[in-house]
Amino acid sequence: MRHTFRSKSTKCGSKQLTQEVVHTLARFIDDDEVLQEIKLVVLEACSNVVLHSYGGSEDGDIEVRLTIDRGSRVEIEVVDWGKPYTGPTGDVFTLHQDNETGRGMYIIAQLVDRYHFRHEHNTNKLIMEKYIEESLWKR
Repeated sequence: MRHTFRSKSTKCGSKQLTQEVVHTLARFIDDDEVLQEIKLVVLEACSNVVLHSYGGSEDGDIEVRLTIDRGSRVEIEVVDWGKPYTGPTGDVFTLHQDNETGRGMYIIAQLVDRYHFRHEHNTNKLIMEKYIEESLWKR
């Protein structure tokens, strides 16, 4: 099952996309902790797009493509058409308190099972997968 959400590259747009994703997933997943984790990673990913890919400009778009494999996993793809980006450099699993950036990727790396970046056809894509125990899905 696939859902697509789109908004302008603003803080409000990021929040709106996040709410739409979580609202959709709440129809299928019966665990508030999992939904909160997904909410956090989507908001962080969209916020990174606004800040880094578009440099704070509100002229761009963000698209979130949600794929639900009921009973096993969700895949969240965050897409933008901003400054080319192929992923972070360095270790995202270590958070240094004096770093001013990188917290978003650290959070994402901690809360999803797999993620990777792609830059193709003038788009940046962050693809995240989260496996969800079968017992946490609504019947």
